[in-house]
Amino acid sequence: MPLDRPGEVRWIEVDPCYVFHVGNAHEDAAGRIHLDVARYTREDIIAIWGNVGGAPVPAGPGAAAAAAGVARMYRWTIDPAAGRATGALLDERGAEFPTVDDSRVGRPSRYLYSVWDFTVGGSDRHSGILRVDTEQGATAVHDLGPDVVAGEAVFVPSPDPGRAEDDGWLISIATKRDGSASKLLIMDATDVGGEPVATVTLPRGVPAGFHGSWVPEA
Repeated sequence: MPLDRPGEVRWIEVDPCYVFHVGNAHEDAAGRIHLDVARYTREDIIAIWGNVGGAPVPAGPGAAAAAAGVARMYRWTIDPAAGRATGALLDERGAEFPTVDDSRVGRPSRYLYSVWDFTVGGSDRHSGILRVDTEQGATAVHDLGPDVVAGEAVFVPSPDPGRAEDDGWLISIATKRDGSASKLLIMDATDVGGEPVATVTLPRGVPAGFHGSWVPEA
């Protein structure tokens, strides 16, 4: 729908899928729209709803991973002039709740951050933070192991006015799967796979709230 012509809607078909969360989108000089999302294939979303109903987990690590029903980071390039869209997988690992530097929303962004989710067995499900470099195709993961679940990773920019896009920190609330304890993780956004810059032990477990935000001091 063109911003200067509200109500003028065009539909462009893509393969059947489901998207809960969008990481970012922007329009390039040629008028193409680049849309980064956490995309569930048709099979993924069927697996999710089947598991909600208590379907048995397939035997074996490979079968369990294939039936996990996880989203993966995906980019659509939509060409309104041609009336078609092409798609490309940005990373093969399970990921959800994609975020970017807030100052890049609606503009080109190189780095995507998300909650990493990977099933390596029937019950051994790892979680962590994933960073995807959409220009180089490189990825980095901060693995929290099977007993901890990460919350949405929020980017906090460095105060340096000349900073690079990834010059800053990622913050996430990580909670034990049984809800008994939580920590606030602060990671160097340029070194997601490294040790946290700081870890703050919280006085109690924080219930999952999915999303996060950062409000700088006024």
